[in-house]
Parts: sequence; C-alpha cells; structure tokens
Amino acid sequence: MLTLDTLNVMLAVSEEGLIEEMIIALLASPQLAVFFEKFPRLKAAITDDVPRWREALRSRLKDARVPPELTEEVMCYQQSQLLSTPQFIVQLPQILDLLHRLNSPWAEQARQLVDANSTITSALHTLFLQRWRLSLIVQATTLNQQLLEEEREQLLSEVQERMTLSGQLEPILADNNTAAGRLWDMSAGQLKRGDYQLIVKYGEFLNEQPELKRLAEQLGRSREAKSIPRNDAQMETFRTMVREPATVPEQVDGLQQSDDILRLLPPELATLGITELEYEFYRRLVEKQLLTYRLHGESWREKVIERPVVHKDYDEQPRGPFIVCVDTSGSMGGFNEQCAKAFCLALMRIALAEKPALLYYAIFHRDRPL
Repeated sequence: MLTLDTLNVMLAVSEEGLIEEMIIALLASPQLAVFFEKFPRLKAAITDDVPRWREALRSRLKDARVPPELTEEVMCYQQSQLLSTPQFIVQLPQILDLLHRLNSPWAEQARQLVDANSTITSALHTLFLQRWRLSLIVQATTLNQQLLEEEREQLLSEVQERMTLSGQLEPILADNNTAAGRLWDMSAGQLKRGDYQLIVKYGEFLNEQPELKRLAEQLGRSREAKSIPRNDAQMETFRTMVREPATVPEQVDGLQQSDDILRLLPPELATLGITELEYEFYRRLVEKQLLTYRLHGESWREKVIERPVVHKDYDEQPRGPFIVCVDTSGSMGGFNEQCAKAFCLALMRIALAEKPALLYYAIFHRDRPL
C-alpha cells in the first residue's frame, strides 16, 4: 500500500510547511499561553522539546498509509500520464467509471469537463490531467492535515498533563531556569497523581525546616583556593635562571651528519686519501652528510619575564553526585521519616539546579514499603 510520505513526494506536497503550521498553532493555543504566563521559567524548557515534536511528526507522516481508494486513483493518474491523446480517448470511459466507483472528488468535475467538449483535443487532455492532479493534491493535503490534527490533539493532551505536573512541582523544585528545564524533562516519566502530591507535602514540610535546607547546601565540595588572574591585574617583573643546551666543546654526545671538518671521524678522513672516493667526499661535504662528532654542553642565563600579579581567591567547584540512603522502617516513623524525606527533597532541588547526579535508595521493612 502507498505511504503518505511517498504520495507527498509524488505530488510535491510540502509536509514541512504543514508541520511548522501545526507546531505554531500548538504553541499559540490558549492552554499553553496561560501556562507560560503563570510559569515563565518552564517556557524555554517546553520550547526545547519542539525539535523532538517535529521529528516525531515527520516519522508519523512517513509511516502513515494512504487509503486504498486514493492509492488506486493515484496509480490510475500515473498510468494516464503515459498515454498519448488517442490512447487517452480510448481509455477515458474506463477512467471516468473508476473515478465514480472510488467516489473521487474529481469524478463529477471530470465528467462535466468531458461532456462540455464534444471533441477531446490535446489541450483538453492536458487540462484534464492538470485538474486531476490538483484534486489529488487537495486530497493529500487534507489527509496530512487530518493526521496532524490527530497528532496535535494527542500532543496537546500530553503537554497539558505534563504542564499540570510541572506546575504543581515548579514552586517546590525549580529554583532557576536549569532546574525548571530538568523538571520538565522529568515530567515525561511515569509519575502518578499521588506521587507528586507527596512531593508537595514534603516540600511544605521542608519550608518549615530551614535547618534542613542549610545542611543540604553544605554537603559536598564547594570551594577551593585557586590563583585566578584578573584582566586588570598589574604586571610584575620576574627573573629566573634557566638552563639551555649550548654547542660548546665540553663532551662528546654522539654522532651527526654535518660539514664540520674539525670533527670528522677517521673513516671519513680516510676516504679523502683514496683517489676514487675523493669526489664522493667533496659531494658529501657540500651536502653536509659527513659523519662528525657531536659535542654538546650546557649554559645558564638569566631570563626576565613579566607576569600579572595574582592573588589567592576562592573558586566555586561543581558538586559531586549525591548517593542518598533513606531508612523508612518502623523505627523511622513520624517526624524522623518526614525529616529524612524532606532532606532528600532538598538534595533533589540542588541536583536539579546544579546538575549533579542523585541516586536514591530506600531501606524499608518488607511489610512497609516506601
């Protein structure tokens, strides 16, 4: 069966334009407008989801199947394009009967066009195919719009559900735009109504216990002394003695190829005394390929540089991951359990805002799960 993506390519229907129109209409819907006004920090997070929506819609249109009636009509249209005018005149009654049987929107207009002209000319043949193609484009566009409308309703329902969850938790967990964005990502998971109501409950308890917040903020590495240069720092002169290699005749360090006559190896001098090798010796001398002793030494000199004056300052360090183990057994009931879970919530707020990993382990009695 013909796919909708193939039909769009055959008829040159721009599905990208239809997708963009649908996304713009979704973002401009009254439900989202009210939500953006109430929770402005989540607007950017939702906008970041637009590429994912666009890709999902493309995939949906690509996999959608065209109805059998429209597929048969498209196949008939393609075959008619290959017919010459005399062949088209012979096939015209079968084409009109096929359009009528398929309940094509073009069927009635096609019959009226044929009845209004007693003679089928080449120009009428071309006009018939052009109008038939326009009818197919309208049908393909309508099919795309119907499919995108279904996807829009489903996507709007999903977004509204996630907005409800994010809106409930935003005052508790989202301290900045980073936390708001990660909160929106978390809302895509499986979280039931009772779950986030418990989070709201512990969030209210945490607001009544500022000591737990302060304790959570002190956990993990936070600062270390570090030299931080400033753009407007003054320059100071710094002098130091540096050692560097020097070509002074202190000791033999190896062999090398050069044209240094004073440091020739005895075999090289021997070739100079052989008449047959004399020109070879001069060639290697010119090309600096004679084997000579390599003499190296070391020397010290004073190096003067200017560098900015730096002072020790404290540089904020990223926190490491949090690993939280919570005891929810019978001995932790009541106020103790509330404090433990509220403290976990405080760490979760930090993890959302500063992006460290947070691993949570619940330790409980087998008859009393968390």
